[in-house]
Amino acid sequence: MPNQAEKAQADQKTQAIAQIANVSRLLRDAISAAIPVAPEQYLTVSIPGTAIDTRDISEGGTFAWDAQDGAFAPTQVMQAEGKLVDNMIPLSYVMVGNTGKSVARSYSRALDCLVARKASVSTGKHPNGENDMRSPGDKSYDDAMKFLTTPLPNGFTPVDLYVEKQDAWRKAQDEWDTAILEAKTKAQFPNSPVHQVQAYNDWNQAHYRKYKTAVQGRYIDWVTNGHKFNVEQNFGIVGTYELPGA
Repeated sequence: MPNQAEKAQADQKTQAIAQIANVSRLLRDAISAAIPVAPEQYLTVSIPGTAIDTRDISEGGTFAWDAQDGAFAPTQVMQAEGKLVDNMIPLSYVMVGNTGKSVARSYSRALDCLVARKASVSTGKHPNGENDMRSPGDKSYDDAMKFLTTPLPNGFTPVDLYVEKQDAWRKAQDEWDTAILEAKTKAQFPNSPVHQVQAYNDWNQAHYRKYKTAVQGRYIDWVTNGHKFNVEQNFGIVGTYELPGA
């Protein structure tokens, strides 16, 4: 005879299969209604899916928690949700339209149009069409390096200002994040999520603009006076950034 744990696991699998079948049926019905198919034709649809553990985190689950214990999702749940999003199917595999256009390629083409005015851009190819890695001596490489290392009238290089402004923005964002965590920690009312949310909303109402404007101001300063986009565009020409130990 199966024990309670095995029975619960079997019931969970049965429920999961039923949910998958229900989702599949709903999708087929919706697609069939939008794209009529003749009786003598077949419509094949392939949709990626991910099986998730719907047990409560107190029982070893990953995504579900008892909302009566707290109004805010536990860090464990938020991390699991973030990983779930990161593992979603890449856009490069998604095709749309009658012509089968690639979503990723369409996005890439649009992003290619967003080039900083002062950036030195090169295709990285010789006139004969052969690929070529940018290196010292290549005009695009030398122009980009010159922009990054040439001191401005104030004596600082664009990279110096970029780092300074980036750090100021980072500190402002860290202060906001820390304040949010502290506010949520203080808004603890056992078994009363409504009071938790109300306490946090009251804090948010009183402090949101203060932190938002501070972060926004630092970001604008980074973009305008820290040469953010020009530095990033030119650095993309001279090298690829890698985290230490990566």
